[in-house]
Amino acid sequence: MIDLEKTLRAGNEVRFKCNNVGFITVICEIIDKNVIKILVPADSKEPFIIVRGEKYNITCVNEKAMYMLETVVRNVHSLHEVFVVELEALSNTKIQRRDAFRVNESIRVKYRKLLSEDDPEEIWKTTRTVDISETGMLIKVNEPLALGQHLDIILDIDTLGIRETLPNIKGKVVRCSGKQKGFFMGVKFESMPQKAKDTIIKLVVLSQRNKLSYYKR
Repeated sequence: MIDLEKTLRAGNEVRFKCNNVGFITVICEIIDKNVIKILVPADSKEPFIIVRGEKYNITCVNEKAMYMLETVVRNVHSLHEVFVVELEALSNTKIQRRDAFRVNESIRVKYRKLLSEDDPEEIWKTTRTVDISETGMLIKVNEPLALGQHLDIILDIDTLGIRETLPNIKGKVVRCSGKQKGFFMGVKFESMPQKAKDTIIKLVVLSQRNKLSYYKR
């Protein structure tokens, strides 16, 4: 038997799609371990009907992961200005840890080889990310660096309502591919201030909501 109480809680985000009309809401209650209640605005601009007994796939999001649930509608009733929908989970699949999500966002990056007592001062180089996550990033560079090369990194974020410069990030080159017109270099973040980590998580979350929204396209 599925036990949603082990993975989800009231207040977690729910993404629901119904006949090409989608909305984002929250779990208001978990009952019987495999049944959740969600709230649906009764005055939605796009008309839709949720039918008792029908099956719907929904996505639930908490602070660590996303879960794809196959559900069946057990009950629907109105409450003031909203509908309350009871959904019974028939299956529960964990998609991915949130800190592993890699989103395609173009972020300005400054990097240089990590300085040591034996190395001359390195020149900062500027590029942009191809994708980024809490654990690393993929950037495009003109010249590849050796695998294992340690880097000083500064991220300059100006997108999705976030405008912050994140210095003092350390990284390591873990892969490199391409030729002629440029190289794609994978960098693993090795250490960063907590503020930088929180900002990147926020960026990933906002990017997910922007790109994976279940609103009608």
